[in-house]
Amino acid sequence: MDFRPIERGAQAFQQSVTADGIQAVCRRAFGPDASVVSAVELGSGMYNNVYQVRLAGRDRPVVLRVAPEERRQFRSERHLMRNEFACQPWLAPIAHLMPKVIAADWTGLVIGRDWMIQTHLDGVPAPEHLGLYPRATWPALFRQLGEIARAVHGVRGPLFGPVAGPGYATWSEAVLASLEEIAADLDGTSPSGSTATCGPQPSTTPVTPSPAADLLVTTACTTPPRPGLRPPAFAITRPDGRRAQGPRLRRTASAGTR
Repeated sequence: MDFRPIERGAQAFQQSVTADGIQAVCRRAFGPDASVVSAVELGSGMYNNVYQVRLAGRDRPVVLRVAPEERRQFRSERHLMRNEFACQPWLAPIAHLMPKVIAADWTGLVIGRDWMIQTHLDGVPAPEHLGLYPRATWPALFRQLGEIARAVHGVRGPLFGPVAGPGYATWSEAVLASLEEIAADLDGTSPSGSTATCGPQPSTTPVTPSPAADLLVTTACTTPPRPGLRPPAFAITRPDGRRAQGPRLRRTASAGTR
C-alpha cells in the first residue's frame, strides 16, 4: 500500500490511523478480499482524519473519514460524526450535491474510533484555487453558496439542537445547554493535556442578558481551546463573568460537523 499520512507531533489533536487500520476498515466495508492500493491523508480539516483511498478493482477512489478517539473529544464536540450521519435525511434538498455514505461504523471494533466511508466528489476546494479566477467571477460562486445555505435552512425539524440529540423545545434552551458543555470544557483540561482557557479579553465586565436576548456576543477569544487550531470566532460573557467559545449548533434540521 502507498500510505501517505500527515506527520504530526505526539501532542497534536489529530492523530492518523495506521496503514493496517485503513486496510482493516476497508475489508470491513467492502469484504475480506478488499485490497487498498493507496491511502493519502487530506489536510484541510481540523477535526477528523480524512483519507483519499484507492482500492484494487475500483475505478474511483473513496473517502475515509475517521473521528478522534472518544477520550480525546471535548464534551461539547462529542460524537460529531454520528450527528453528521443523523443529518443525512434532513439534507435531502441538497442530496444531489453531497457525497453518498457507503459505510459507517460506531462500534469501535475495527480501529477503536468512529469512521465513515463516502463517495469521492470531483473538484478542487475553493480556498485552494479561487484566487486563480478573476475576482469579477467570485460573486457567482458566493451566490451559489447562498442558494445552498438557503435550501438547508429552509428545512424545519421538530426540535432544536444536535440532530442526534439531545433535542430542546426552544433555541434558547439548545444554546444554553451547548454553553454549559463548552464551559465545562474550558473549566477543565483539554484532551491533549493543556488547559483549555480563553485568552485575555478587552472587556471583563459581566453582561446581564436582557429579556430580548439570552446571550450577548462579545469580543473574540485570543487563545484557541485546542493546540494547533484557529481561535473561535467569538466568546460569550456569562452573567457570572465567565466566557466560553460560541456554540457550534444549528437548527435541528441543519446541524453539521467539520
